[in-house]
Amino acid sequence: MLEFDFGKERTSKYPFVALMGSTYSGKTTFAKFINNKLGFPLIEELPVTEHPLFTKYYSNPSVYGLGTQFLFAFDKRLRTAGSHNLGVTGVKDLLKNGPVVLEPPIWEDRLYAQARLENNPRELEWYERFYQGLVSGNCLPEPDIVTYLRLDFSTMFKRIEERAKCDPSRSVELDEKPEDWKRLWDLHEEWISQNPLNLKIVTLDMDKYDYAKYSHQQDVENSIIAEFKRQSGLY
Repeated sequence: MLEFDFGKERTSKYPFVALMGSTYSGKTTFAKFINNKLGFPLIEELPVTEHPLFTKYYSNPSVYGLGTQFLFAFDKRLRTAGSHNLGVTGVKDLLKNGPVVLEPPIWEDRLYAQARLENNPRELEWYERFYQGLVSGNCLPEPDIVTYLRLDFSTMFKRIEERAKCDPSRSVELDEKPEDWKRLWDLHEEWISQNPLNLKIVTLDMDKYDYAKYSHQQDVENSIIAEFKRQSGLY
């Protein structure tokens, strides 16, 4: 398991919430709930289907795996720290004026890198050096709360299969073996259990908040936000 080192700069009085969760756990949907219902500005993840490396990775993981992970880690660093030279407003700037929700944090990109590169120790070492350069020097703000959207692995893999049927651009995800997806899921569970950054973690059971179990969409939105408020203590 890689060691984790993350900058802990914190200068804002406003809450900073980071969202974690395995693939198809509902991070993007929940982030929009917080944005719409609580008014937290949202820093979203780089849309994978909009970048050519996404499909290239699945066509040849051994060639494009490292480059893909470099891309996502660097993009997350920009979205967190911001860059005036590149015209990117990040978490640090937004926190000056109010609360922020980030989906997901940079160390979750590292979990994906570990799951996809650990069979190639040399590439994993290269990634580790690159990652440490991105997060060293206390350059990134530390979240007040990490919200972990937990989904059973069986539900996660079912959603991968269902999305592939509905969205041809995501069908390449089925090229990965179920055990590879399980490894990614396990790494998330391990991270939350160990809490290596000693952060406050709120865990939401996303199997419980399945839209199919509610009569109206508004009901699930209200229920999950109420549970987030109860556990986080922000309100």
